Amino acid sequence: MKTFFRALDTWIIPGVLILTWLMLIATSDVGGIAAVFTLFAFGMVMVLWATYRELRVHAAASRLAAQGQPDELIALAEGEIARRWFPRSRVPFHIYASIAHQLRGDWDEARRALAAADLRRLGGRSQRSWGILHAAQRINVLAEAGDAAEARRVLEQDLLPAIRFVPGAGARVIADEAEARVLLAEGRRDAALPTYEKLAKDIRLGPATRALCRYHAAQCLEAIEPEAAREAYADAARLAPQTWLAAAVKAQNQPATASPAPSGES
Repeated sequence: MKTFFRALDTWIIPGVLILTWLMLIATSDVGGIAAVFTLFAFGMVMVLWATYRELRVHAAASRLAAQGQPDELIALAEGEIARRWFPRSRVPFHIYASIAHQLRGDWDEARRALAAADLRRLGGRSQRSWGILHAAQRINVLAEAGDAAEARRVLEQDLLPAIRFVPGAGARVIADEAEARVLLAEGRRDAALPTYEKLAKDIRLGPATRALCRYHAAQCLEAIEPEAAREAYADAARLAPQTWLAAAVKAQNQPATASPAPSGES
């Protein structure tokens, strides 16, 4: 069924549009300037269709990332990477693949996906916009690996300068979360906590983002408010049950296995 809908989306609908235009030209007495205008109108229809399809794919990827559905996001990203002819159009989907691998907790795969996303193939505004998301994902991977110094460098040299050229609340949220992640990696939990608590309560964000913020807020709270930390961990697992967060919280709650008694003791 997926193969049928992909063929419908990729070939059948454009083919029907082309056939419609050819039949219109063949069966009507259109020539000269009228034919040129008809061809121009058909070209606009094809551009609108391609734009609609592109926006729909990106909207689906964003939704899967926000909802915390890594398996579905990886399938979508890999499918788009395989079907696209030009490296430039594959760049965003390598970034989506990295996000999906991070949601799974596959940090090595996430790093490789980011390395494959060559931002130099993009230009102008697109490069700045995708560069913000790319830098934020690099910070996540570096922080998870314990490289706080490099994460700080990426934040200050790549991400923060870029958001000055990309207006909107979305870029600011990405920057705030990335800055809090760097602070946490540096051990400055008291400084990271307010940002994580604020983002975790922002209902405009997807459950996966809020879950990550709740999980990191719990890490900040462990030493000072253990009960609040346990509640935050539970919230993170509930909000994103398909991500590594749920497995991590479950592992934390497993009782320690009693060590076997030494030989000769009852």
